[in-house]
Amino acid sequence: MKSCTPHLVMVLVQLAYGGSNILIKISIEKGLNQLFFVVYRHLIALILLGPFAYVLERKQRPSLSFSIIMKIFVLSSLGTTIHLNVYYAGLAYTSPTVATALSNFIPTLTFVIAVVLGMEKVKLRSARGQAKVLGHAKDEWIKGSALIMISYIAWSAWLILQVVVYKVYPARLSLNAMICFFASLQSSVIALYFGRNPMLWRLEWNVQLLTIVYSGVVISALVYYLQTWCISHKGPVFAAMFSPLLLVIVALFSAVAFAERLHLGRGIGYNYGPLLCIVGKESRWPIRRSK
Repeated sequence: MKSCTPHLVMVLVQLAYGGSNILIKISIEKGLNQLFFVVYRHLIALILLGPFAYVLERKQRPSLSFSIIMKIFVLSSLGTTIHLNVYYAGLAYTSPTVATALSNFIPTLTFVIAVVLGMEKVKLRSARGQAKVLGHAKDEWIKGSALIMISYIAWSAWLILQVVVYKVYPARLSLNAMICFFASLQSSVIALYFGRNPMLWRLEWNVQLLTIVYSGVVISALVYYLQTWCISHKGPVFAAMFSPLLLVIVALFSAVAFAERLHLGRGIGYNYGPLLCIVGKESRWPIRRSK
C-alpha cells in the first residue's frame, strides 16, 4: 500500500486541479480578473501555511542563504507567476477541455529536461527504456495555443527546479510558504501595473470568492505541498506523468458544467503515451538532501 501512496496522491492532485479549472473558467466569464486572482489565492495560502511551517519545521528548517532565496524566487516565478498568469490569459479565450488537453505536453518536456540534466536514465536496448521513449513520442502532436504552451513550459521547468531547491532546502511547508510569498509579491506588481482600477481588488460573496478561497486553500496550500512531497520521493517526471489524467477529469466536469461533448476514443489516445512512460519509468529517487 505504501508503494501506491504517491500514485493515489497524484490522482487526488489532478482531481483538485480539475475542480479548480472549472471554477476558474466560470469565474473568469463572470468577470474575475485573473491578475488579482493569482495575488489573492497565494495570500490565502501564505496565511494558511505560514503558522504551520513556523511551528512544525522550526528545528528542521535550514538557514536561508542568498543563493537559496534566489532559487526559491525563480521557482516562484516559473511555477506560479509566469505559469498561472499566462495560463489564465489563455484560458479566457478557450475552454477548460482544450486548455487541459495541452497538458499532455508537460510529461514530454519534463522528461526531456530531466534526461538532459541527468535526472532520468533511458536504456534504449531494454523494453522498459523503449516504452518510456515510445510514450513521449505519442505526445509530439501537441502544438497548441501559444499562451497555454508557454505556461506549460514554465510549469515543466518548475517541476524540475523543485528537485534542485529541495536538495538544499528540505522543509516542504516552509518552501511552499515562501513560494506563495514571492508569488503574491511578484503578481501584485503585475496586477498593479496592468490593472490600476481599485475596484478590481473588491471581493463580494459570489462564485468568484469561492474560486479564490478554493484555489488558495486546496491548490496553492494543499496541492502544492502534496506535489512537493511526490517529487521528493518519485521525481519530477513521475509527477508530470499524471498531467494527462487532468484531461479526462476536466472533460467529465465540462460535460456537466458547460455541456461539452465527449470523444472517448480521442481522450484515450491522448493519454496512452504518458501511460507507457509510467510503466517504463526507471528513476533514482528519493532525492538525496545536500548536507
